[in-house]
Amino acid sequence: MKTVFLRLITRLTEPLLRPQQANRRDQFAALGAQRGAVVFLGDSITEFVEWEEWFPHVHVSNRGISGERIADVTARLDSALDDPAAVFLMIGTNDLAKTGDLDTIESRYRTLVAGIRSRAPRARLVVTGILPRHSELANEVSALNARIRPIVAAAGGTYVDMHPELSGPSGELRREFSADALHLNGAGYALWVAKLRPLMPDSNPAVQPLVPVPSSTTTAQGAHHD
Repeated sequence: MKTVFLRLITRLTEPLLRPQQANRRDQFAALGAQRGAVVFLGDSITEFVEWEEWFPHVHVSNRGISGERIADVTARLDSALDDPAAVFLMIGTNDLAKTGDLDTIESRYRTLVAGIRSRAPRARLVVTGILPRHSELANEVSALNARIRPIVAAAGGTYVDMHPELSGPSGELRREFSADALHLNGAGYALWVAKLRPLMPDSNPAVQPLVPVPSSTTTAQGAHHD
């Protein structure tokens, strides 16, 4: 029942987000991509993070936009990526909220990751899986993440699994980390940042680890590897 209600609410609120989305996209297009930045791509969960304060010594570009889905991010890659040092991606929860069609979501995710790699073939790629939400979506979240992992592996990326830290016994996002079963609070963001920190490239462009795309996921502390 919660899933049906969630998908109804998603459809009803989408029009309310469009002006803000358009304004943010226009701003990014006017600014252009920041060359050599560590780019964070995603939806509101990414947009709401104070990345510059969590990583004060890193050239960070926050390109999250509230309410976006996978295809929206794919459409604006050219205004986000210019020889980035790294790309940190988390996207897909809004796709899942709108439809349970995992085949379509997987296909769009594959297209997005291919687009990132074509524009940033040697950048470090770090993909955080879909975060837990309420328990009724737990199986769908798990199934989608199982499809995302091999896409990340094929692109030579690192997959980050936040479920051990954030999920409760029924697969729900634990209340101490979120007020709305979607967005993280300070404690939740602190856990995510702690897991991303070992994967952050050095802020000095002369020593940023831009590496060739390997055939499997990069091994790194605090991340899941297939």
